[in-house]
Amino acid sequence: MKQKLLTDIELDVHELKYLMDSFTKEPTPTLSELLKRSITRMQGRLEELQQEVDAVQVISPSAVEETAEEEDEVAGSEEDSPVIIQSLESVVVKEDEEGEAIVAEEKPVVIAAAAETAAAAEEEEETKYVFMGTTVTQEFKKRYNAKVLNAHYTFEKYIQYEDIQNTLEALDIDREKFWYLLLFVSDYIYGSCLEGIKVKETSRVLVEKLMQQLGKNIGNSGCILSFIKPMTLTLKLQEKHRSIEIDDPISLAYIYLVYEAGKDYFSNDKPTRFDTQGIDRKGKDTEYKTILVAMFYKLLKSFFKLLPKTNTSKSAKAYSTVSLNKTLLISRLVYLTNLSKDKRYTGVDEKNSKLCPNFIKDQIKSYKDYEILRANKFYK
Repeated sequence: MKQKLLTDIELDVHELKYLMDSFTKEPTPTLSELLKRSITRMQGRLEELQQEVDAVQVISPSAVEETAEEEDEVAGSEEDSPVIIQSLESVVVKEDEEGEAIVAEEKPVVIAAAAETAAAAEEEEETKYVFMGTTVTQEFKKRYNAKVLNAHYTFEKYIQYEDIQNTLEALDIDREKFWYLLLFVSDYIYGSCLEGIKVKETSRVLVEKLMQQLGKNIGNSGCILSFIKPMTLTLKLQEKHRSIEIDDPISLAYIYLVYEAGKDYFSNDKPTRFDTQGIDRKGKDTEYKTILVAMFYKLLKSFFKLLPKTNTSKSAKAYSTVSLNKTLLISRLVYLTNLSKDKRYTGVDEKNSKLCPNFIKDQIKSYKDYEILRANKFYK
């Protein structure tokens, strides 16, 4: 069997451990996709390894006994061998005669050295993870190869945008890999905001929001329960054309305390009937353009959080020779990807002759906590 394949699998294990640790601390959509892609690649290598095992001619038991001592000596000498960690495979992009970006080949990129001591290796063996599969990566590949991605910009314009390319280089981000991330994010937000089916919040979420409001607004004044602000809970009965209203602090406090006492009974790691989402037939067909910008910003911001910190000696201030301002970078990407035609997203307000590196934040601040309740049409 090829030693390189075994090494690659070992590297994948280290990479998966790093990604899983990060995902456990902060489960972002971008990290989820990186994790799933890494798992898919490792599955492919394991299948390749199985094929190599099946192709090897099995030797007789007598031959095994004769070579057992030699194998023990070799195994002993390999215990101290260093291991190399390999990153996600880099995708090399070339352009065809019409200027369209095409995938030429995939090449592995070595990013670090791993377990150098036997103690580190033993610690690695004790840690085990269970991973679940996904269809997102495969779906993106299919949509890319079928040329149906909702990306209304070209690789040529992306490469020619000097401010963006200079920032990516300064942040040590592979521009070709980032191109594919950009394509995916564009297609994903389109599938959610413009093509996604509007759904309702789950019963669990609705009740939790109600109880949070009750809990925050009930206070104690000595031994007396009272409202911090006036509040009324109304239950409308449509059939009898009447309603029940509760504005008594003690009654509402009783509802809240009963909920707190019993909510753990319904806690479950697996989805239940309280976690199902129905279709919201009264919801609007699509989201506003600014919502797309807000989602675009949020997804890319979560990606940048995964990157190692840049050299602290470099200034992150906008409009330096090369800007390291990630907010300004995302803002310029909004303009590049045609999410908005407003040139102020480039960081310059030409009409008023001033700089505006935080223009994108001013535009999306109203949607900071906005939740997009839509089922993505393309990615499940």
